[in-house]
Amino acid sequence: MLEAAKKYALSLLLQSEEVNIFPKDFVSAAIRWVNSWFLVDDPVAEAIVGLPGNEEAKAKIVETKLPKLLENPKFLEELKIQLGELERQKTRVKNLVDGTSEIEAEGSVTVGDKGIVEDDNYIQKNIVKGKIKAGQDVNIGDTYHQKGDNFSIVNNYFQHLPMDAPVPIAALIGLKKELHNHVSKGNIGEAIDKLVGLSGQTKDFQNTIIQLSGRWAELRRQKKKGVLSTSEANLERARIDVALLELIEEIPG
Repeated sequence: MLEAAKKYALSLLLQSEEVNIFPKDFVSAAIRWVNSWFLVDDPVAEAIVGLPGNEEAKAKIVETKLPKLLENPKFLEELKIQLGELERQKTRVKNLVDGTSEIEAEGSVTVGDKGIVEDDNYIQKNIVKGKIKAGQDVNIGDTYHQKGDNFSIVNNYFQHLPMDAPVPIAALIGLKKELHNHVSKGNIGEAIDKLVGLSGQTKDFQNTIIQLSGRWAELRRQKKKGVLSTSEANLERARIDVALLELIEEIPG
């Protein structure tokens, strides 16, 4: 129970990809529940959780408070309900290649149902966030469709397109979500790299991301040299986070 509770609470405090595949209302309710136990009457912990990244500090909050909370019968009862609901949500996600998975095959790879779909009551299915390397075709999606059915492929992300080539809206929607996840988890470098490589944006957009890239590189350099205090570094980091989030919102979709 200790490890399951630790993994559950930390994934919600970090808002990791593991929970972000589930419906927003479920995730929001679960985050509120975790906050009500782990952050109540603790402004320091609340401030730490409110900042992007800080994975080690957030893990420390969970590790420090969880053993005591598990002695509380009310917490334990609610925790069992939360974990049960998580398992129920997992049964509604199908054909998922998560971010830690790597599939390598000499032949073809199919992520999806190959025959007639008997039960399609899933919140998400046929999702690839990990790596697939195949010697032949890669098929993502159910391979059976009845005559007259409509289907679409979404969340394709294209980089380095010609400047006059429009990026598909579906791709931009997926990209925005991916960028938000990077910022929320503190992966600022990854978010900046993707924005730098995004084609078809305005000159102001491109200038802004180049400036942010320079600020991020300078912050890392100064932190490495030890010329910034922790509070100064955190303040600049927060300013870069805000500027990135504002820039991401400028992307259509």
